[in-house]
Amino acid sequence: MSDRGSSEAVQIRLGLEENDESPWEYGTYIERNDGRDGKDDWVPLVYGGNKSWEDTWVDHRANRKASAAHPRMFRNPRIVRRAVSPWEVRDG
Repeated sequence: MSDRGSSEAVQIRLGLEENDESPWEYGTYIERNDGRDGKDDWVPLVYGGNKSWEDTWVDHRANRKASAAHPRMFRNPRIVRRAVSPWEVRDG
């Protein structure tokens, strides 16, 4: 079952692609707690790049599940993107 039509997926996609015609790479962002003994030490992690929207959405959904299942270990899952310079764009 695809999440492409879900309200959250639609809102994320619209927010990322509205009025934009330049090439983009998608990735996922999540914060991991590396703290010991109950201390907070949140480390930002970015995964992906050079991925399709669909593949990134699958990763984002997995990160949401991880942050819900382990709230002291993971938090703030997001989809991120970066602009691709024209000389980075490859055909095929």
